[in-house]
Amino acid sequence: GPGRAGAAAGHLTDAGVWQDGMQALTESPTREFRLARSNPALRPAKLAVAIGFGLLVVSTIGMLRQVEPFATWYYDFAWYSVLLSADGMLALRGAAGRGVKGEFLLLGRRWFLVSMLFWSVVVWLFYEMLNFRLQNWYYVFVPDQTALRWIGAAIAFATVLPAVFVSEAALRSFNFAEQIRWKRLP
Repeated sequence: GPGRAGAAAGHLTDAGVWQDGMQALTESPTREFRLARSNPALRPAKLAVAIGFGLLVVSTIGMLRQVEPFATWYYDFAWYSVLLSADGMLALRGAAGRGVKGEFLLLGRRWFLVSMLFWSVVVWLFYEMLNFRLQNWYYVFVPDQTALRWIGAAIAFATVLPAVFVSEAALRSFNFAEQIRWKRLP
């Protein structure tokens, strides 16, 4: 039983890495191991990852089968799903800024999120204004109703800055390109 003398105790970390007792596992398969209890502070982050991933799968299937609203608004469903999952992953890694596991970059700071969504629309509308002159891109499969089209566009444009900040935090959490240094310009 668990109280037996000499039994090796091991556990999985939140990252799924086996710690304490891995050597004993390979030496003797009869030894007992138990899983560490899940940290309750990480449940919201795990839920965010699961809901985001689930919504992405459902919306992708819906879009491929031409089911509304997924067929028309797939971009919105896909990006918000990815942002939700990514913010949850940052919280699981403790990569949302202060290094505290369970802390969200976006969801944990509501007014920051609302402000970022608003300014994201403003920033992207600047690019849209430039495009009136450049005529470099246009949108397809958008609703015919003007009000619905602009509401959908604002919801889509609101993902731009959150995507930038979440991507930056994710790359930073993996020390991506930390060692790359550029030569000074003359």
